[in-house]
Amino acid sequence: MYWRFGKKTFEGKEKGDPRTFEIYLFAYDEDFHVLGETKLDELKTMPSTYFFKDGKLWSYVNVEDELGFAVFTFNF
Repeated sequence: MYWRFGKKTFEGKEKGDPRTFEIYLFAYDEDFHVLGETKLDELKTMPSTYFFKDGKLWSYVNVEDELGFAVFTFNF
């Protein structure tokens, strides 16, 4: 199985407004057929440090200057 992150970018309404993003995770089989996709509402930016363990996606997050993890379970 293969995984890929994707994002949609939305420009601000006014010049100088920040961009916003929708983050998605896609799953593919060994022939690259899409098995499923899910929107990750908990994420506001593309993860840069993450890993998979026990079938779950673990992403590092900063919680008040302490290391934390956002853990995602997928049911494709």
